Amino acid sequence: MSMTLAAVPSRRRAAPNGYREPVRLTPDDRPAVLRHLLRLDAADRRLRFMQASTDGAIAGYVARIDFSASACFGCFDDAGELVSLAEGLACGANARRCVEAAMSTDARWRQHGLARLGFEALEAWCSVRGVERIVLYCDARNTAMRHLLRSMAAVTKVEDGEVDAVVRPNHALH
Repeated sequence: MSMTLAAVPSRRRAAPNGYREPVRLTPDDRPAVLRHLLRLDAADRRLRFMQASTDGAIAGYVARIDFSASACFGCFDDAGELVSLAEGLACGANARRCVEAAMSTDARWRQHGLARLGFEALEAWCSVRGVERIVLYCDARNTAMRHLLRSMAAVTKVEDGEVDAVVRPNHALH
């Protein structure tokens, strides 16, 4: 039996700023993750997934999220809807030491610092687990993500229209 967001009162109460601080997501949050990602328009989907993504592709992606092996954090609005998502997935040959991060925020909730809050939660999670680096990739035209990367003092490389970034946990946030 799966819980719904309505059955999780702590996620439905918003802070005075209208959203709840990031919480670690569980398999029970899969429907909320799907609704959030499906709300992204075509341009935002391309920025988030680095390619065009249909509803079916997103549904398949969400179905494959392993919440026990990855770190997913989300901010919920005052209606209990997931409005910002930060994901961290183990990557590379030595997966314990490297996490690939991705973020997305509903259009109406941008410019409120939610991606940064999600990244801070992910960075803290990585620090506790001994992760040595967090890698992020984005389209070079993704100005919001590039601004976030600069604010975290990420080491970046721009090549072929893509930005590769590395953040060292405990050194990311100033």
